[in-house]
Amino acid sequence: MAMRILLVGKYKLTRDGLRFGLAGRRAELEVVAEASSLPEAVAECGGSVPEAVVIEYALVAEGLSAGAAPDDAPQVRPDDARLDQLTPRERDVFRLLGRGLSNAAIARALSITERTVKSYVGRVLAKLGLESRLQAGIAAYAHHIGAGSVRLPLPPA
Repeated sequence: MAMRILLVGKYKLTRDGLRFGLAGRRAELEVVAEASSLPEAVAECGGSVPEAVVIEYALVAEGLSAGAAPDDAPQVRPDDARLDQLTPRERDVFRLLGRGLSNAAIARALSITERTVKSYVGRVLAKLGLESRLQAGIAAYAHHIGAGSVRLPLPPA
């Protein structure tokens, strides 16, 4: 079964390049949707959640450098004091959320059950005052947690 991927890039040419780069890598990767912005990506997912999201760096950088959000928007970059509340295992889960991994992929990476991952994700969200795993992923990225080479575990054959 192929890993389902959502591509997010500002321009179609960028998304085409991302798609081309992924196509040559592994047959187990399937691009299931594309979006030109982060809000569009959230809407594009609807009820189904891809296993990984590949986002053009410029979009993430634009959002982080803007630093402004509506007053009613939840905090996406928790302060360091909140991060210090995370246990080492919660920090592991937070780091992998920052890499865009699904619960199943996190479970495989940490050798725990998917149910346990869901529990950790819930605790991470609560401790950091976040409302979604997308916010957690953005927050992890903003704190450079999980930065570096991203190697997605392949689904079992």
